[in-house]
Amino acid sequence: MLESRGYRVTTYGVKAADMCRSLREAVSGANLILGPVPFTRDHHTLVCAKDVEAPTLLELTMLLSEKQILVGGLIPEPVIRSCNERQIGCFDFMKSETLAVFNSIATAEGAIAEAVLRHPSNLHGADILVMGYGRCGKTLADKLHSLSASVTVCARSQEERMHAIVQGCRSVDFEECYENLSRFEIIFNTVPALVLDERALKKVSKETLIIDIASAPGGVDFAASGVLGIEAVLCSALPGRYSPKSSAKAVVEEMLRHCINN
Repeated sequence: MLESRGYRVTTYGVKAADMCRSLREAVSGANLILGPVPFTRDHHTLVCAKDVEAPTLLELTMLLSEKQILVGGLIPEPVIRSCNERQIGCFDFMKSETLAVFNSIATAEGAIAEAVLRHPSNLHGADILVMGYGRCGKTLADKLHSLSASVTVCARSQEERMHAIVQGCRSVDFEECYENLSRFEIIFNTVPALVLDERALKKVSKETLIIDIASAPGGVDFAASGVLGIEAVLCSALPGRYSPKSSAKAVVEEMLRHCINN
């Protein structure tokens, strides 16, 4: 997409025929360095293709110089701080409201696709629980409701629960949610905290499918779910897996808009 707009592009850490032999070669001479989403999984190395040696975040930042711009998703604070101290531009596009809204749509569609593939029954009329009612939870609940599922939203905030009711969903707080876990056919978790621990999972039917779309490590005790015979899956990077073209287009447009305006 960038090449089609007339930009000269070098690559490193991705599967490409023209990938540079080293990170130094790829970075040198570049005005803008576009990193992955997420930027790192271990807070130490850059996410790269499996057959490529991943550089450390320190190695990357040491290769950057003034007037260059580093762009990526979920960039760790130490990297941002290092860039600011050395007058290197740094833009985390996952902090963009525009991209965050798009990401919630792509994530919801991917989560629903996972449910269709993994669950033996229709979503139409299914008793479904959405845990958390942030941006992704709202979009997911709305799309499930549009598919005629019977959607219950679990949220801490009374205001959020009322909003869910206005949108045509049932709503419960966490205490009431835990008391009724056995009745749900599918549970979607969006809360990035352990909300489905072993104690809670013991109340879940063995026929229930749990799809966790929260940031890793998610909000489910996956070891306990395995022992209990409950199918629970952590579904990360759904936009890139299910809508890579749309995701790339959204990132490119937001990245260029930010760089041009700044």
